[in-house]
Amino acid sequence: MKFRNLLKRKHFVLFATLNSLSGFSIGLFTPIFAIFIKQIGGGLLEMGLAYSILMGLTGILMLFSGSVADKFGIKKIYMAGSFLYSITLFFYIFANQVHQVFILEFFKGIANGITIPLWSIISVRLADGTRIGREVGFMQGGFWVAQGVAGIVGASIAYFFSFKILFLLVGIISLLGSLLIIPLKVE
Repeated sequence: MKFRNLLKRKHFVLFATLNSLSGFSIGLFTPIFAIFIKQIGGGLLEMGLAYSILMGLTGILMLFSGSVADKFGIKKIYMAGSFLYSITLFFYIFANQVHQVFILEFFKGIANGITIPLWSIISVRLADGTRIGREVGFMQGGFWVAQGVAGIVGASIAYFFSFKILFLLVGIISLLGSLLIIPLKVE
């Protein structure tokens, strides 16, 4: 029984690490995303539309992703969404027109809609049954702290180097987090 608990702890730590990497990659670009939109010719309306595409599609797909995961497997569907998100981030390197960002936000919305509800399921499954609240709080706290730290890092990279370098780094970090899903046992 102790070995099984130790193995479960290993997967909890792995998922918490994945979660923090995800938060860090998101935090690198989210605070300065509007500036990127402006640099490629967009304005307030384009930023609002990009946000609406992302959040609207995320919300719609969240309604269905749990059912799809129940049918095909939580890990498999979570991994597909996570890799889609990571790959999409790399394409921001090539975005130089606002309509291209709209397309990328569409794909990020699909990825978010798939992964966000499944994140909750995986978190609860990997948490210690007697400390679920504490452990899910630990994971969520790690995600948000990582985003907070990443905000100034991402702004500095974009300021001193470029958005292209920033998006390359964001894609790499996100992909590393996605790769951590492979050894994860959640089902």
